[in-house]
Amino acid sequence: ATHLLKAGRQYTIKITVKDDLTSFWVDDECYFVYTDPVPLREGYFGFRSVHSRQEIEDFRIYQLTK
Repeated sequence: ATHLLKAGRQYTIKITVKDDLTSFWVDDECYFVYTDPVPLREGYFGFRSVHSRQEIEDFRIYQLTK
């Protein structure tokens, strides 16, 4: 229940992918970090929205600098 979405609440989500490390943040709290032994270097991503009532606002993608 601690990590379930609550109705009517706005969240700030940050996903960072750099080299083989992925981290997922909600309201500046790190929920997990994953080190991928074979990271993908290209491809696509998407949002799953089936049977959900979420709204995505102010979506941005940044290229990380080395």
